[in-house]
Amino acid sequence: MEELRTWSVGTDGGIVTAACPEPLRFVSGTRPEWMSRCSSAIRDALRELPIEDGTVLEATLAGVPPQTAELEDMLLYSVGIPETQVHAGVRLRRAPAVGPGVVQRYRRVPAATAAGDDEEAPLAAVHVPIAGVYEVESASSAWLVARRAVVATLPPDGIAPPGGIELRIRLSTGTDRERGSIELIKKLLDGIGDAFYAYAGADLDETARALAMELKQGQDEMTMLLSSPRGALLASGERFGAADVAIGAGARPQLEIELRAL
Repeated sequence: MEELRTWSVGTDGGIVTAACPEPLRFVSGTRPEWMSRCSSAIRDALRELPIEDGTVLEATLAGVPPQTAELEDMLLYSVGIPETQVHAGVRLRRAPAVGPGVVQRYRRVPAATAAGDDEEAPLAAVHVPIAGVYEVESASSAWLVARRAVVATLPPDGIAPPGGIELRIRLSTGTDRERGSIELIKKLLDGIGDAFYAYAGADLDETARALAMELKQGQDEMTMLLSSPRGALLASGERFGAADVAIGAGARPQLEIELRAL
């Protein structure tokens, strides 16, 4: 018989709060019934959360060590967030643990631009003209356009700040017909996040060959992009401590990427 686990979901002042005994696992995997019920309750509460123009969904996770999972998996995929809540993007944050278990919070906040009003200069800023959203239709293709720009514009041997790094992505689609989705956000975070690593695996040639076949690009270029130290601000296994993804029509298709110290 399945072990009974205590959880709660409530809404107060426009904030949806879920308290769970452990992190919610992705729906396609094996998970206990209480996780499914908790995820359903979060979705029901978010369907009632008003969506104002110029806002994005902020999702915060407290109580899970940074190395356990990607924020988007824990806060978006494992819950099955309603698509309407992420049409304009999402803001993902970690927070200190407040006790046993985990706490997930969701609210609407004003959307931030990639070139924000922060007083401190970003660690890195990359502008990537694209022909259309189809150029980031997979994590690999998002990596390719971002990695090309990173290698072309950023210096080698970057040093990550001790407090962690925030990744900011602004995707201008060039048309109001394209909207954000969990799948698109996941591809952007995975692909663009990987653009700030230098591949250090022993199977570099094999990996470059597979990428070249998938992306229909030259293997020599893939080898160079994978192994270049330029823009490699993260070591293998490191993850971003926070992420902002803003998606809007814009004047023309373009990716704006910033890394900022937390």
